[in-house]
Amino acid sequence: MATRAYMENRSGTEAVSFGRYLKTIREKQGIAPEVVADAICVSVRQLRYIEAEDHQRLPGEVYTKGMLRVYAREIGVDAEDIIERYKLHRQAYEEALRRESEVLAAGNKAFSRSMIALAVLGVIMVLSLYAFSRMESGMGLSPARQQKSLPAPGEQNPRQPSGLADDKAGMTENSAGLEKNRSGLQRLDIDAVDEVTLNVRIDDQPYTKYRLDPNDHVELAARSGFQLLISNAAGVRLRFNGRIVNFNSEPGRSVNIRLPQSNGKR
Repeated sequence: MATRAYMENRSGTEAVSFGRYLKTIREKQGIAPEVVADAICVSVRQLRYIEAEDHQRLPGEVYTKGMLRVYAREIGVDAEDIIERYKLHRQAYEEALRRESEVLAAGNKAFSRSMIALAVLGVIMVLSLYAFSRMESGMGLSPARQQKSLPAPGEQNPRQPSGLADDKAGMTENSAGLEKNRSGLQRLDIDAVDEVTLNVRIDDQPYTKYRLDPNDHVELAARSGFQLLISNAAGVRLRFNGRIVNFNSEPGRSVNIRLPQSNGKR
């Protein structure tokens, strides 16, 4: 039921009332509600709604005013005063309804905005997690040429695999006379362009096996040189001391390369 609104009358001593006022006069005169209901041709229930000032259950304004006039005349009360009381009371009731509706509407709008904000936040979190996972998955080996991690000890092979063809590895122009860098070490850069397996021997150390995927990058250093056994010649690009190493890079061909070349061979 809507909240009842009360207003002070002209004397300021009591709240403006129409139904309760009629009920008070009726009870002072000792008239039973059934008698009044029968006299004004309404049910006792409707009479109770009038006396309770229950606007929600009362009929339309015109019909209610008619009942109030008959009720007032039946018990000897000024009908126009009762109608004025009813109008003021009705106005206060409708104002209370309007305010209540505005409060509910504002609450619904705030709730809707909160739900939208939560939905946007959820989308941002999902996208952030997706981007973070993509970034993590790309951190291992990405086009940024990050260095390949060293193989596990179980992948080391101290002996040269058999069945590999020797390749006369060549260097670009003037590469035969390359010197070691300032640190005194030979430098080898390996870039994978396809899936490839390499067995690399550094100086006199045992062979170490590398399994590379496209865009993998490996940097190695040696004091005297390298021996490389490559399973797929087309799968790698080599730079020795900063210079490109040329060799027979036929797809699927296995090659054996020694760097630097002995006797200045190309």
